[in-house]
Amino acid sequence: MSIYIQKIKTSWTKKSRGNPGSNLRNGVQEKLPIKTVHLVDSVVLQEIIFNEGGFDKPSKNKMLEINETQIREHRLDFNYSDDGLEIGFWTENQIKKKVGVLKFNSWCRVKTNRRFPMEYTWGYYKIVYNIFYGELNIAREVFETEKRFEKDYQTLLN
Repeated sequence: MSIYIQKIKTSWTKKSRGNPGSNLRNGVQEKLPIKTVHLVDSVVLQEIIFNEGGFDKPSKNKMLEINETQIREHRLDFNYSDDGLEIGFWTENQIKKKVGVLKFNSWCRVKTNRRFPMEYTWGYYKIVYNIFYGELNIAREVFETEKRFEKDYQTLLN
């Protein structure tokens, strides 16, 4: 049993809030093809980052096995139960939310966003977590099926 996390982070400034920048930013997909992984009984993170000026191509795309501390650094929490994988998520306000229970060989999506001050402008980011739980050798096929559930913790970014 393994957990595969696809984290897609999109970052921008006020420059990309209107057209044409917003059209390019909104064109960043919320699910991308997964990389083949040959690890078992582990948690694997594929981190994909799109930055302003390069919404058509990721600036970073890396895959690594992560431990419990690193899972928490990504604001996620996993607990195994008889029903499946219980998923928790810490919001931007450090409030832990119960996302749901993911059945074996299925996937879900969690979304969040944030606005933060920069020296001369506002910065923004959106993070999408696509989480698969099951046998990694069939993850690619399962990712093509309908997600089990989606939780959206995004707020209105003024």
